[in-house]
Amino acid sequence: MWETDWVELFRAAQPRGIFFLIDHTDVHLQKDALNFVLQMIEDEPSASKQLKAFYILVNKSDVWGEDTTLDDVMLNYKNEQKRLKSQAERMRYKFEIGEGSLYTGRGVAEFMKKFLNTIRPKPA
Repeated sequence: MWETDWVELFRAAQPRGIFFLIDHTDVHLQKDALNFVLQMIEDEPSASKQLKAFYILVNKSDVWGEDTTLDDVMLNYKNEQKRLKSQAERMRYKFEIGEGSLYTGRGVAEFMKKFLNTIRPKPA
């Protein structure tokens, strides 16, 4: 996925929302990707002006959910969470972190519904 020109895609799309999926494995790669996206938002103010939401779904809760909690998984991302919170406040977009399983579907539909309702244009 690194071959994709994400910055150019971000500029062209000017998204209202970003839905970021984290796998509980390979934390360093996940952190790199998350920091890349946060930096891209910072570096591209004209592409970021429409941004209303940044949602992170920690996937595979069906695998790790019996042994640990979402808070435990997110301990690996303390700095990224601080950065996300600060950026969201400054740039006035909503952020949320949730858990789910794409394999079983548990938690995914509800989280996606919240995300879509957040980015949906409001009637005039």
